[in-house]
Amino acid sequence: MNEKLGPIELAAGISRFNAITYFYACFICIGVLAGMNFIQGYILTEMLSIPRSSQGTVSGNLAFTQEIIAIVLVALFGMLSDRIGRRPVMVFGTLVVSIGFALYPYATSIP
Repeated sequence: MNEKLGPIELAAGISRFNAITYFYACFICIGVLAGMNFIQGYILTEMLSIPRSSQGTVSGNLAFTQEIIAIVLVALFGMLSDRIGRRPVMVFGTLVVSIGFALYPYATSIP
């Protein structure tokens, strides 16, 4: 019989701890991503001195570039995770994102 987390019946091999950890990670990641979008206007205005009239274009270009990079890399990292496993790929991705977020406030210009 499978374990349950409230009304949710968990798949075989998934413990309550696994499910709670997953939900916690989702909660944190969503908060970080929403927070970055929330402070982007402040960073563009106060730190990079980009006029408000240009911020929509800059934000759109950043989002477009991010999506293109994600589309290209998702297949590559999917193949890599098939070869070496999901955990090392997830750890690597988390480290890269952490470094990016840590360096975000040090941006001095937008190319």
